[in-house]
Amino acid sequence: MPTKYICLDDEVEKVKPIVQVLEAAHPDLSIEIRSPYKFDEEVRQLTKFDYDGLLLDLRLDRAADADGQRVNYRALALAQELRTRMTEDGRGRPMVLWSVDDNFKLSYDKDENEPRPFF
Repeated sequence: MPTKYICLDDEVEKVKPIVQVLEAAHPDLSIEIRSPYKFDEEVRQLTKFDYDGLLLDLRLDRAADADGQRVNYRALALAQELRTRMTEDGRGRPMVLWSVDDNFKLSYDKDENEPRPFF
């Protein structure tokens, strides 16, 4: 029985080659890639849709979809809402938060011990 994941990413074309590598390495893995919907609609879709896990791009709010629409939330907010609902209905699924953004690493390279101004 194949394992079905949904991959939400605001840059579908950029992530396709990575998903193809994952699927080639694991023949029983099927990953549906799509752009995110508005928050309420996304929660509604993902709570009723049958899948085994999620791949969520951390920055869902960066690029507009083919219709020029851009969501105003990030994956952490969506993951928190989905995890709460999964806990309530007892249907937990794995969620993988990831990013293919070249600038992502810069967010975590800052020295957290540097003195910061108080103003």
